[in-house]
Amino acid sequence: MAPLALVSFLAGTVLGMRFRVLVLVPAIACVLPIALTIGISRQHELGSVLFFAAATAVSLQIGYFAGIAIRYSLSAARMNRSRDTSLTRSHALPHKAN
Repeated sequence: MAPLALVSFLAGTVLGMRFRVLVLVPAIACVLPIALTIGISRQHELGSVLFFAAATAVSLQIGYFAGIAIRYSLSAARMNRSRDTSLTRSHALPHKAN
């Protein structure tokens, strides 16, 4: 059961880096039947199957928010780097006075 939760976390991370929050609804709608099917096929009790399905959906959401954090930290680093590069280029080449 833990591998599906890990895969859903990683899938959520990829979705968070690429898409907006509305993508979570169809993603959870795809993950829940898979989690329920795995739990039922292994003949677990109903409570543990529902807990596993909920844990899988929650790990997808946590992964999504981790992906958002990665996306914004990378974009902030890119902004700082481009700003620093433009400042050093403008100071490296003196302007000619005509």
